Amino acid sequence: MADELACGRRWIMTRCEVTELEVSGCAHCRKLPDAPPEIRSLGPFFAAAYPGRCSDCDGYFGDGDRIRADGEGGYLCTDCGGAS
Repeated sequence: MADELACGRRWIMTRCEVTELEVSGCAHCRKLPDAPPEIRSLGPFFAAAYPGRCSDCDGYFGDGDRIRADGEGGYLCTDCGGAS
């Protein structure tokens, strides 16, 4: 059960019922903003030396197709990699 303090006619919660941390130090109670979106570091386009699959759309690319590294160990096809 959460700790409570009386303040006039209402009760003020001092501990979170979910995390049991003090309300002032609880991210759940303070409703912190969501983390910013992760920025992917994409590599330059190059010709694929081997056939493979796009890590984003799961489509196939062939030997010689233009691909780029996705920054997480996979490769992106031309469509998903943002080529114009």
